Amino acid sequence: MKEFLKGYKEVFTHKRTLQNMLIGLFLFLFGLFVSFFAYEYIATIKGPVAEDIFLDNLPTLYVAPWFFFSIFFMGAVAIILSLVRPKRAPFVLICTGIFFAIRSFFLILTHLSPPDIQYYYGMSTGADLFFSGHVGYSFLLALMFWKNRFFRILFIALSIMMAALVLLGHLHYSIDVFAAYFIVYTIFIFAKRIFKSEYDMLIRSHL
Repeated sequence: MKEFLKGYKEVFTHKRTLQNMLIGLFLFLFGLFVSFFAYEYIATIKGPVAEDIFLDNLPTLYVAPWFFFSIFFMGAVAIILSLVRPKRAPFVLICTGIFFAIRSFFLILTHLSPPDIQYYYGMSTGADLFFSGHVGYSFLLALMFWKNRFFRILFIALSIMMAALVLLGHLHYSIDVFAAYFIVYTIFIFAKRIFKSEYDMLIRSHL
């Protein structure tokens, strides 16, 4: 408990730590902001359905409960890990904000309809395809918490499960899934190098 309270005291009393937190919060809110407009834009676009060598040979399964539960699970875990050790929060917020912003940029470039539109349930049009947010964000969590063996294994396993889930549910094209790993790794390396002090705080937070 003493270590827990000490972490919060440092965040709000140390100028540099507080500055890191504000940078993270700004980038997170910016990512949400551009994501909103990206989703508004793609909701107005009707693109063709593309052929996919994987989906053409896979059955379409009903995966909606797992698909939606995973969104809340990943968000809850990221929030809890940041609240328990507040020094983690700046880099988690920064990476998440950059992730949202980069994905928003890709979403508006190519207009395709989802492989099986009948399997969407109102949370989106299903046209938010490239790249897979489920696969990408779970892999990003693995990279951020790589130093902790438990969380590394948990998030890698979750990312692989998400890849299988969205393919078997025909919710994403295979390129959306496989490209997510390369793009997210690039996002992580970029954030790690540009926001080095925030990353060092994450590493020092007793992972």
